[in-house]
Amino acid sequence: MRRVGDPNVTDVSAIEPVLRGLPPEEQKSAGILITLLLQLSELRNEFAAAASLKLHTQSLRNGSAITDPLEAAKTSHLIDLWEAMAHRDAALCIYNISEALKAIRGAGRDVPSLLCDHGALREAAKSIIRQFPGSERIRHSIGHRAEIIANLRQFRSHAVGGTQFYLPQVDGERFTATYRGERVEMLLNDLTVQQLSAIIHLVYRAFPALTEKLPKIPLRQITA
Repeated sequence: MRRVGDPNVTDVSAIEPVLRGLPPEEQKSAGILITLLLQLSELRNEFAAAASLKLHTQSLRNGSAITDPLEAAKTSHLIDLWEAMAHRDAALCIYNISEALKAIRGAGRDVPSLLCDHGALREAAKSIIRQFPGSERIRHSIGHRAEIIANLRQFRSHAVGGTQFYLPQVDGERFTATYRGERVEMLLNDLTVQQLSAIIHLVYRAFPALTEKLPKIPLRQITA
């Protein structure tokens, strides 16, 4: 059983005194801000779970003892689908974290009494773009798989150079797709989990009055 104080667990009631201590005109905006901050932890957990599922599919593939060729092919295809599912969910998590961070930066300006390190938030936003480039295009390539190949005009508009097209696919740790003439990629592994955790930790530290009351994000030294 998870307990308050464990990584990614928080006691929401501990935040209430901070909320009540703000000017009444800021409290509703502060409530939205806190909800967004808490959502970051949940999205980070989902990304980490996707990375764990990715590892699990690899162990299933390596440990399969099925000898019947047809059953082996069916099992391999099922594992491929699970692996792709992990990558798609991870990509959607990054997109939603990026959007949440944009909203947090706006909400922080709406609650001036809750002192915020805007420089740290800017650095977090830059880090998301630097470490997970093209997250919005990857999200759209996942969410509109049928639409982007609905006809030849659509196909050409999304293909690289009008001819080279990648449906969302997995190659090792790399998820690849094509959107609006660009090839976009995202990695899913332990390193990207660590990078994402560090970004969210930075966001939480931007709000000193809340830092110790928000979920504790597991951090390890990032090694390439």
